[in-house]
Amino acid sequence: MNRLILTLTAFASVVVAVIGGEPVGSVLANPTASDQDALILRILKVLETHDYHSLLSYTLDKEIDYFGHKNASSAFIEQDMTQDARSYKW
Repeated sequence: MNRLILTLTAFASVVVAVIGGEPVGSVLANPTASDQDALILRILKVLETHDYHSLLSYTLDKEIDYFGHKNASSAFIEQDMTQDARSYKW
């Protein structure tokens, strides 16, 4: 879990807007600690509730290390979270 938080914190620091495949600059150049905390808490909530649709809004297809699966596709993440939701209904 510590690795996930470190990865998300780093991601929150370097959000870059992209239009037509071209980066246009940082959207959140100087995120505050509360901005980073809020982002991490939102993502943790998404993971706890197995809400793959919301999680995928924070990721890029085939460019995320998803629990040890390097360059996991969005389809893989969706399938894994759907299976987890069935397995861990409690």
